[in-house]
Amino acid sequence: MRKNKILFSFIILLLFTGCATSVGYINDGLDKYPPTNINEIKIYSEKVTEMDYIEIGYVSANITDNASGDKLKALILNEASKMGADAVISFQIWSNTAEGIAIKYNK
Repeated sequence: MRKNKILFSFIILLLFTGCATSVGYINDGLDKYPPTNINEIKIYSEKVTEMDYIEIGYVSANITDNASGDKLKALILNEASKMGADAVISFQIWSNTAEGIAIKYNK
């Protein structure tokens, strides 16, 4: 149920951002983590099965100009860092949009 709420909120966020330049994240607000070093965050295009983790939110970036994939990736990493994420999974870029799921490893 919690994941469905987060996913629904993420979809609403994308609808409202339209073609505007935006970067943001959505989480359930239950857990807060200190920011992580942006250089230590890993990005995976798929879900990671070999590590134990929790999903802490969705991150997205949408740019109206002809953004490069590197610029979108940097925006996603910046937001994931603010959330305290250790990695971003299910990372995708298409056109001028990027999104992924921020995760925190269980230690």
